[in-house]
Amino acid sequence: MLLIFGLKRYVDRLAVVVLTCAVCGVSGPNTLWRRRTKLSLFFVPVLTVRRSSSAQCPACGSERRLGSGEARLLART
Repeated sequence: MLLIFGLKRYVDRLAVVVLTCAVCGVSGPNTLWRRRTKLSLFFVPVLTVRRSSSAQCPACGSERRLGSGEARLLART
């Protein structure tokens, strides 16, 4: 029996919110990103293996990791 499996990464932009960057100190529109890695069987995504959320500063390009609850709260505002 031949089993075809693999991993695929999905990146979604959740929202754009005004935050102050912890690295450069610039207050501006930060993009909230959600990344998910899914396991695929026979080219069909079946199971989410990993999840992460982050905010990216437009001035310096640094990314700050966010917890899932913090990302949801920021995306709602």
